[in-house]
Amino acid sequence: MPALKSRIMTFNSIAIIVGLAGFLSAFVTMFIDVNQKISVKWFLFFALVSFSMLTIAAKIIHDLLKEVIPPPIFFEKPIKSYPDKGMLIIKHNKLFNHNSVVGGYWDSGGVESFIFIGFIYHTQDSLMQVKVIKLFNDEEVNQDIFSEDLFGKVIIKPTIPFNVMNFD
Repeated sequence: MPALKSRIMTFNSIAIIVGLAGFLSAFVTMFIDVNQKISVKWFLFFALVSFSMLTIAAKIIHDLLKEVIPPPIFFEKPIKSYPDKGMLIIKHNKLFNHNSVVGGYWDSGGVESFIFIGFIYHTQDSLMQVKVIKLFNDEEVNQDIFSEDLFGKVIIKPTIPFNVMNFD
């Protein structure tokens, strides 16, 4: 609630409300004698409250329309590797949880080939460490996935193929 209140009560919205109140006051005193009837005062009060509420609602709608949430990214590409530890570093992604099993895929021109199973070893605020558990031999992928020249083609997803699990 405090975040919503801070978004509503900004300097711009307060200035708009004060300007609206001043406009209504000036408009009404030009055409209506407010000292003669008490009902006119109540009408003006409710009109001011209504316009203020409309202004606040319009501000909330405007702020919410500006906050467009991007769709989640269903994969991550490694940004750094540690071959001696068998680890790849990726950006933090909400779809990847600590200790979750992930799959590594080799992207060769839009066709992905499954190349390893790993798990999220450690999570930080902006980075995650992926520990590679098992590498699979693929005819297309004969290179080292930890080579900094080649791991740009590696895609890490929070899914693994069903056929790599042994249920024996």
